[in-house]
Amino acid sequence: MTQIKQFKYKKMDLKEGDDYILMHPDTVKYIWCPDIYIDFAKALRAPMFLVAPASLRIYRNSTLRYASQINYDVACPMSFQRYPHDTQICKVKFESYGHTSDKMDVRWKRGLDASKITENNSISLAQFDYAVSFEEEYREAIASGEYPGVIMTIALRRKLSYHLLQTFLPSALFVIVAWLSLFLPPESIPGRIAMAMTTLLTLAAMFGAVR
Repeated sequence: MTQIKQFKYKKMDLKEGDDYILMHPDTVKYIWCPDIYIDFAKALRAPMFLVAPASLRIYRNSTLRYASQINYDVACPMSFQRYPHDTQICKVKFESYGHTSDKMDVRWKRGLDASKITENNSISLAQFDYAVSFEEEYREAIASGEYPGVIMTIALRRKLSYHLLQTFLPSALFVIVAWLSLFLPPESIPGRIAMAMTTLLTLAAMFGAVR
C-alpha cells in the first residue's frame, strides 16, 4: 500500500507584502510535475552543490512555480556547404512524454520579453553570433495520441572575422613560407624538403582542428 503525503499552508504564513512563500526544493516530490523531456538530448547533467540549484514558490492564488538548473547536450543537424559564411539553425524540442494534448498543455510563458528573443550578454561565443527565440508551439501526433510540445530556436551565425584571423591569415603565411624554399640553392635539398614538409604538416594539423 502506498502512502501519499500531503502538505498544506495557510495564507497567514505569508508576511504582509509578500506574494509567495519559498519552500525547500525537496518538497517538489510531493507535487505533480509535468513529464517534460528533451527530444534528441544526448546527455543531461544536474549541477550539484550543498543544496540543489532549484526553487519552489507557492503564491497567494495557490499557483506554484518550480525552477531548476539542468545542463544538457542536444544533437543538431548542420550544413557546412557555405562554410565559413554559414548560419546554423538548431531547434530544441521540449515535449510531454506521457500526457496527451487533452490532458496537458505546454506553452512558453509570455510577457517576460516583448521581442520573444532572449540574449544573455554574459555569454559570448568566439566563432558565432547567436539569437535564441521562444515562439513555436506544436503538437506531435503518433500512434498513441497527440502530445504537446514547444520549440526553442537557436540561430548561430558564424563570425567571418574569427576565421580570417585564425584560419585564412595563418594559411597564407604558411604558403608564403613554403614559397621561400624556392629561393634556397638547388643543392640545398634537405632545407627545401624540411620547409615544405613542415608547412604541409602544420596546415594539415590546423585544418584538422578546424574540422
